[in-house]
Amino acid sequence: MSSSFFIESFTEAKHDVNFVKNHVSVHFDWEELLKMLKAELPFPQLFVAVQGGQTIGMILLHTNIGEAEGAAAFSPEGSIWIYRLDVAPDFQGQGVGRALVQKVESYVQKSGHSELWLDTIQAADYYKNKLGYTHVGSAPYKDQQTQVFKKKLV
Repeated sequence: MSSSFFIESFTEAKHDVNFVKNHVSVHFDWEELLKMLKAELPFPQLFVAVQGGQTIGMILLHTNIGEAEGAAAFSPEGSIWIYRLDVAPDFQGQGVGRALVQKVESYVQKSGHSELWLDTIQAADYYKNKLGYTHVGSAPYKDQQTQVFKKKLV
């Protein structure tokens, strides 16, 4: 993690709509996010990268609750997924995304899980070549294919 920003976990703010809206990308579906954050599951968990009081990135984890379709069908029930990773455009390419992923990998491992799952349409090479994720398949998503990855956490 770069010394120019820090990462915080916001479990304690699960029910504070204004707090979440102020710290999460405007491109996210608020109702979906708040529904996930209010779930009575060990995950979701929201982490944000902050610099100078401004949120510059966010990552959201969630639990596969037995979904049998799409990307989630690749993983067992109870597995942990990176649901969303966003980095502000001005901060892309500066290690913010990598630091967020490394933070959640550590968090997930400390929580007793041995794998972390994700799916992506645009960043497949990044997860495979730079972060060590293994490609396990693809699944339809709207009118595209999403690539499904997992990583064994050691």
